[in-house]
Amino acid sequence: MNRLVARLIGCGMSAKVALCVLRKFPDLRSAERYVEQIEEASREQMEVLQ
Repeated sequence: MNRLVARLIGCGMSAKVALCVLRKFPDLRSAERYVEQIEEASREQMEVLQ
């Protein structure tokens, strides 16, 4: 779980929000899929800015 929180923080999410969001998921796999989606969206936004 800490690794997922760290990945969300790396995308610009605050630690409190990341913890709150991840607690909503019923299992670790669904939380990991969510983090992957956020990372992809963050990467796409960074590509637009460059």
